[in-house]
Amino acid sequence: MMEPAPDPTPAPLAASPAPRVARRSLFPLVFRSWLLLCAAGAGTLIGARALHYLDLPLPDAVDRVLDRLMQAGLHSSFLFGMMLLQPSTIRTIVVLVTPVALLFRRRWFVRRQEEGRLATTPWLYALMCTGLAMGHIGLDMNPWVALGCAGSGALALARRRLRSPAVAAGVVAVFIAAWAALSPTTADTVAIVAWGGVLALLALLQSRWLIARDVFWLGAFLSVITQIGASAVPIFRPRHGGTLLGQGMAYGFCEQHERGTVYAAVPGLARNQFRDGHIVEYDAARLTKRRDLSLFDKDFHGRFMLLLCLPDVIQAAMAQTWIGDRFQGENVMEFRIDDPREVKRSLWGVGMGQQILWDDTRDAVFYSSEWSNRIYRYDRRTGEVNRKVNVGVIPDRPTWLYLGTITGSLAMAPTPHHGRDSFYVGHWLTGSRVYEIDLGRLVLRRRFEPRSGCIAELAVDEEYDRLFATSLWGVDVIDLKTGRVARRIRTGTGARTPAIDRQNGLVYVSTTIEGRLRAFDRATLEPVGVVDIGAGARRALVSAATGRLFATNDEDYFWWDAAALAARLRRR
Repeated sequence: MMEPAPDPTPAPLAASPAPRVARRSLFPLVFRSWLLLCAAGAGTLIGARALHYLDLPLPDAVDRVLDRLMQAGLHSSFLFGMMLLQPSTIRTIVVLVTPVALLFRRRWFVRRQEEGRLATTPWLYALMCTGLAMGHIGLDMNPWVALGCAGSGALALARRRLRSPAVAAGVVAVFIAAWAALSPTTADTVAIVAWGGVLALLALLQSRWLIARDVFWLGAFLSVITQIGASAVPIFRPRHGGTLLGQGMAYGFCEQHERGTVYAAVPGLARNQFRDGHIVEYDAARLTKRRDLSLFDKDFHGRFMLLLCLPDVIQAAMAQTWIGDRFQGENVMEFRIDDPREVKRSLWGVGMGQQILWDDTRDAVFYSSEWSNRIYRYDRRTGEVNRKVNVGVIPDRPTWLYLGTITGSLAMAPTPHHGRDSFYVGHWLTGSRVYEIDLGRLVLRRRFEPRSGCIAELAVDEEYDRLFATSLWGVDVIDLKTGRVARRIRTGTGARTPAIDRQNGLVYVSTTIEGRLRAFDRATLEPVGVVDIGAGARRALVSAATGRLFATNDEDYFWWDAAALAARLRRR
């Protein structure tokens, strides 16, 4: 029998696993490179602001680089905040699905290593590190607590270099005890002690259940929680010595000297579109409530921010505002003091009004925008409106943010410099340059370069001929005689407009995220003390007429006898 002829068709070649293996071999390199990028990025941004506020005589080129890095830190923090706070269907779905997936598909998230400890999967670990890098603003929101966490954490990681685990634990315990004892506030002491417990928990987790890399990111995350705890302690256990004036966060205060009244703007709650916002009028001498003004209705409501007390009316700068079916990102409303029912809901329409300044010499009011470089001037005597104050004075700086591209963003000092007949504005989200503008001729006089990444707020000290320019992380003090930065002062995160106590020689700087009211000597600019007020501190008011200080946190607002507070802080 004949053999069958062989099939001339060649057999299909088996797929070579080489490309797949090559791709897999690249994964560890990509994974480690990404982690290195996250660590280097966050470390560089944190280091840039720390170096800037060390107030060293740095070369001009280094100063410019730090300025750019601090601006990058601001933009990444803004992006991170918007990603967390903006309503998102995708985020809602992820939050709902993740617990179910974790219950039924745990191996998607964690795996058990050969030694029996749990480890997050590479994608989850990379996501956690990315979140920490994007949220770098939380890693040093309270510089004192952040340094305590970092220092003790470094000692804990160096335990192998010490003689034994017991010696390492003793060194860490001594460090934490010393740092807690030296803490400037009770809340910081509580936070540092709590961090000691966190370190003990992390050591236990590493010894039994988690691998080292997961202990590291978990520790970094818990250091943020520790700093948040430091800002929350004064809200639940207030020891700042202030007298409760009202409930709710008072974003802004203003004083009407002729009528002997003080006003507090309470924005209300975001979840109901600030419909419960109101303005409270107090007798300045006795601090008794005169009127509680609810100016909103179903067709008009929004977020109160700053107040300007004029002789006959009060103007309120507002953020998110709804007028009928129209939404405005910023707004200015006005009501008559004699008859609050006479309300002008929107003086300038869309796109104007988060900062207000009164030129009392000419009875003119200036308005600036947070989302453009526009500045308006309203002459109250003639009714004339100049909508082009900024044209030819402040150049546009197109900048991409999470919501799109903006051409400018301004901060404006709430009071002018009468001696120089000038007012001051600076770039907020688009740079860190400050402009001095002539109040009468509306021409540019000078530019200043704090190079602090941004200008969040400005304040004028006429007697010392200074301009305070706050960034997100501190204060740059500009000497107006020389035009140079005289001092750089690091604060916690969220520095607000300095409040100047001329009678007692202090300058108060509130920090929203850190939750402090920091006091500095007005003459020397040296730190004097800290008022532990709690998270949510906004712009404070020093009333020269009554000798009181007014300030707020997220839950309540308070007053202090300014002379007694200054004496107490100086004794410490």
